Amino acid sequence: MKTRFGDWRRRGKVLVLVVCIAGLSAGAYLFGTNLFSLKTIEVVGDGLDVAVDPSHLPRNLLFFPTALFAQRLKGDYPLLADVTVRKKYPHTLVIVATRRRPMAQLSSHGKTVIIDEAGYVLSYDIPDAALPQIAIETDASLQIGILVLDPRIRQSLIFLAATRAFFPIERIGIGEGASLRATGGNTNIIVAQDALVADKAATLQTLLAGVR
Repeated sequence: MKTRFGDWRRRGKVLVLVVCIAGLSAGAYLFGTNLFSLKTIEVVGDGLDVAVDPSHLPRNLLFFPTALFAQRLKGDYPLLADVTVRKKYPHTLVIVATRRRPMAQLSSHGKTVIIDEAGYVLSYDIPDAALPQIAIETDASLQIGILVLDPRIRQSLIFLAATRAFFPIERIGIGEGASLRATGGNTNIIVAQDALVADKAATLQTLLAGVR
């Protein structure tokens, strides 16, 4: 009888310990949930309109998946070059968004759009007449937010990015034999489409440095 009573007593102690641990865990969870509940969302970015529905977000800031949420925003807003999400305790989520920057005007089939260095269509306006023009007829969609995948346009953008620091290109079009023809001032540069345009740009920089 004493042995059976002792077993029950030990089991009772274990049960009480389990209940205490569960109670403490639940209390800590509720405390953390209330202490770090998400109440405010701040969007940092000049002239950016990023809409976030708080009802679809986790309510606990402590366990908020910032990296995953940043990737989701980049997918939802292709006009953003970068998104950083950080926590500002105790109740605020901060979204820092960076807009894509205009790189060139793309003219095709009588339509002109602004594209960035990666080839995303940013707008139908021409905010800066000094932007170089890429005059290449393409069947690619030119809707805002679409990434233009035409290889000729992508090669043109790479060449523009590689030369802008030392040679201001005004226009890139198609030359003889489907080559790219870049114009800057009185200088014309012919680049084969299958060439490594970054290497060609480096060669051009060396040649210009020698002339100067």
